[in-house]
Amino acid sequence: MNYIEHLKMLLKRLLIILIMLVLLHFRIENFNEILKNQKGQSFVLSSMNIPNECKNCEWYSLCRNGCKRYRYENGKYYYCESYKEFFNYSYS
Repeated sequence: MNYIEHLKMLLKRLLIILIMLVLLHFRIENFNEILKNQKGQSFVLSSMNIPNECKNCEWYSLCRNGCKRYRYENGKYYYCESYKEFFNYSYS
């Protein structure tokens, strides 16, 4: 397994952990109930607002616009430039 595949696998696992934490936070047993819940709906919907800059970024598949907690009001991830530098360095 090369480095990129390993990193993608790690990010998928982190996404699963994030979903589990959201489930625990709302104390809801399944994802369908989250979608019915107003807080869950707003969380999911706000996560879908991806800036065009991110959609066109070569590293989007790895960072996916980062953690929602660290986004500016315009939706851009606070650590975007740092991630770009890291990925450029790592994959060069």
